[in-house]
Amino acid sequence: MTIRMVLGCAALVMGLGAGAARPALAWGGNGHAIVADIAEARLSPAAARQVDDLLALEGHRTMDQIASWPDSIGHIPPERGGAPETLPWHYVDIDVAAPGYAAADCPDGNCVVARLPDLLRVLGDAHAPRAKRLAALKWVVHLVGDIHQPLHAAERDHDKGGNMVKVSYFGETRNGHLNLHSLWDEGILEHETGLTTGPHYAIDLARARQEAAILNDAITPGQAAAWAPQGLPG
Repeated sequence: MTIRMVLGCAALVMGLGAGAARPALAWGGNGHAIVADIAEARLSPAAARQVDDLLALEGHRTMDQIASWPDSIGHIPPERGGAPETLPWHYVDIDVAAPGYAAADCPDGNCVVARLPDLLRVLGDAHAPRAKRLAALKWVVHLVGDIHQPLHAAERDHDKGGNMVKVSYFGETRNGHLNLHSLWDEGILEHETGLTTGPHYAIDLARARQEAAILNDAITPGQAAAWAPQGLPG
């Protein structure tokens, strides 16, 4: 597996005990770290050396340490080194009644479906500056997780991917602030595993890694567009 093929298999096997090839759990900080851990375990020795070289630029040792960086910079103003303009990169709003992804779902190419292939190209470019490749690695690790969270790729009646839908989950409402999107991002994972803080996961990754081994390693240029509608009905 080359560095351009690092991550495609990881997010596909996050059923974690549900026997599913599509993710049954979701992606808060711990979810993203778990995806990164599975992907890292799948690296070839050559790709692992490249990843280690990039991580060392900032003193990191494992990919789970960088998995949530894209979320953090999106909520920091530019004058403090943040990048709020990247917030649309995390999702694509496909109407749940649509037959699939369409280019109109990604205005100005500013969504996860368009950004992920561009970032993969940077990551795989041995001539690109190492700092730029490290930033691309952070984004790829993160966005492969995001695109497999169904509510990062679906919306109904402009509900902002479920953010406008208030829910109760096993009696938990977070004082009325729990919504469908955040439930997928963190609530299900926390409830099913008792996991609230990482990186010591109360979860057995062996099955997920075993299932990852049977999947196609390659991320093709059109893979993001194929992944995005997998959470739609039917």
